[in-house]
Amino acid sequence: MFSGKVVLITGAAGALGQAVFAHFAERNAVVVALDYSDELLAAAFPDQQSPHRYLSLDLTKRESCHQVISGVIAELGRADVLCNIAGGFIMGEAVHETSDKTWDFLFELNTRSIVNTASVVVPAMLQQNSGKIINVAARAATTGYALMGAYTASKAAVMRLTESMA
Repeated sequence: MFSGKVVLITGAAGALGQAVFAHFAERNAVVVALDYSDELLAAAFPDQQSPHRYLSLDLTKRESCHQVISGVIAELGRADVLCNIAGGFIMGEAVHETSDKTWDFLFELNTRSIVNTASVVVPAMLQQNSGKIINVAARAATTGYALMGAYTASKAAVMRLTESMA
């Protein structure tokens, strides 16, 4: 079903990322597992098998995304599916008490990462005249929750970005 297709997965070492990786690998896609460290990828995928790729990058830095993702697209010749699964969660601060550190962390990882990966993958998909992007938000994006303002706002931004991209 996905034979000859290239699927990129951010947050691939997490539980959902590993399940999505297995789904596409079982359907004969070439899967590119992306996460923030080689050690994390090695722990999640101890038997790293070809033709898949296992690459670390900093999703919060556009330069890192361009370097790693454009390299793999150049090597594999295409990008058919991008699954933006990477994300973070912090709870416990009221909006008026939310630190810049918490705000920046959640928006960088949950939201900017989507912009950064799209900045590399969308041009490739436009050039090949095909492609799909799956952005994972959260139920918390649909309403406000006490002590979760920065998290819900960052995930709501994921939803709005996805709608804007569509």
